[in-house]
Amino acid sequence: MIYAKGYLGNAVSFDGEWVTLRRKGPSALFSGGRESRMHVSTISHIRFKGSDLQKNGFIEFVVTERKDRKARRDQRKKRVVEHTQSVYFLKRHQPDFEELHAAVNQAIARAGVPQAAAPSVPEQIRQLHTLLQQGALTQEQYDQAVAKLTTGPAR
Repeated sequence: MIYAKGYLGNAVSFDGEWVTLRRKGPSALFSGGRESRMHVSTISHIRFKGSDLQKNGFIEFVVTERKDRKARRDQRKKRVVEHTQSVYFLKRHQPDFEELHAAVNQAIARAGVPQAAAPSVPEQIRQLHTLLQQGALTQEQYDQAVAKLTTGPAR
């Protein structure tokens, strides 16, 4: 069981199959309840943004459902409805949320649900810049990685 405590007492737990979001205080009022559960097979992808000195981080689970519209001449048209559930967290909680993010992504992959496309080059550069600011990369490593992203594969 992975448990990650978020901002204002909100929390997310993952037992390998179910993601459970628990809410306290005002966020329970705005989210429609104190607890919500999602099976990994219903999660289409996860949006994750780490926290920095100025902003809190967040993890957002995107659940995509297909709903039937009224039948027209024996044809059923479907519409896609997207629901999101998110929890914000502080910098000190980020390692727990990174572990949770990795575990849920692995479970989604095992469930056979397609993952979202890889981040764009500008998004990857922003992520590298965040790692540079956090001290996880040296300036040389950052420059090499950015050069590799911007020049593309060798021909």
